[in-house]
Amino acid sequence: STQSTWGHSECLFFFAAHVCFLYHSSAEMFCWWRTLQKLSATIWLWLCAPALVSSAPAGLPIVANTFGYGGFVGACQAAWQEVRLGTADRLSVVEAACRYCQVHQCDGSVGYGDHPDSSGHVTLDAMVMDGVGVRVGSVGALPGVRDAVGAARAVLEYSAHTLLVAEAARDFATMMGLADEGTDTASSTAQFQRWRDHDHCQPNFFRNVVNQSRQCPPYVPLARVARLPQKFEIPNDVGHDTIAALYVDAEGRPACATTTNGANHKVAGRVGDSPIAGSGCYAEVGVGAVGATGDGDVMMRFLPALRVITLMSLGVSPQDATRQTICRIASIYPTFTGAVLAVSDKGELGAAGYGWTFSYSFASPLTAGAVKSVQVLDLKATSGCE
Repeated sequence: STQSTWGHSECLFFFAAHVCFLYHSSAEMFCWWRTLQKLSATIWLWLCAPALVSSAPAGLPIVANTFGYGGFVGACQAAWQEVRLGTADRLSVVEAACRYCQVHQCDGSVGYGDHPDSSGHVTLDAMVMDGVGVRVGSVGALPGVRDAVGAARAVLEYSAHTLLVAEAARDFATMMGLADEGTDTASSTAQFQRWRDHDHCQPNFFRNVVNQSRQCPPYVPLARVARLPQKFEIPNDVGHDTIAALYVDAEGRPACATTTNGANHKVAGRVGDSPIAGSGCYAEVGVGAVGATGDGDVMMRFLPALRVITLMSLGVSPQDATRQTICRIASIYPTFTGAVLAVSDKGELGAAGYGWTFSYSFASPLTAGAVKSVQVLDLKATSGCE
């Protein structure tokens, strides 16, 4: 059965009226006063007690992250474990999901030892964001330090900056106590050598240079008259499965985090969308949290996470907001692949994907803490943007 409840304001008004009624009752009216007293107390308990005991929606707290298979499910379990223990702050919950994938190298697209850049080295991007106070810490093109999400949190907590990159980010992270264990491995070195020696550096992300499709760098620019109009086509099998982790606590306060090793064979020095606030993820009190994954060089041009948050703040549902955002990107880059995942401050989920069959994981009291995976229809394949 269901029970209607009043909010805090209604209950406070009723409580005040109840007190006034008792105060002004006279002894001559004792008999019916006692009856009405019991009746008013019963009404107060029935309508008001549930609101005063807990005002949290049934779906909170909630954890969610991009992708609903393999290690990504384990990442969601790791985040929920932090929630269940009840000792973690918001950022620690989303960090737990990201750190799990860093250690377990989820899908080869997160963590050390995979996706070397055009110079043969593995670098990492990561970000953490607390919706309370709009606090952000990020690292980009980070070498050496395997705990990229930990480095991002160090930027948030121990500096006045938002984003640090490359070797200087590594130096900062090690100064703050994180280990430089090396992000290159024998496996990533072998990947690079095979790409360079056997595949002649194909595919790659260089454009408008001489012999780009036939040999390895270094390259020289094409003459300006010979340059082609910019057209984004991501090489096949380069990987772009960033984990974006979202959390909304029982009070509706959101946080998010991302971590990735970026696109395989990316141009050395590239920083993707994952560590960019509003692109990789975004969290805002009173609205919720959003994460993105996919072709980062396209998606970061649209700040998709911020776009979804803005739509949700205007009353658009998470599902409609994610679909509208993905379709906006597809209207300009119809060959891109990507997805966004959103959770409102009430625990409502929404997701949209384009160019692939996207999935996500989540857990909340509605699942009794069990991680559930949800597969999302491909808006491209189903003509969902037309």
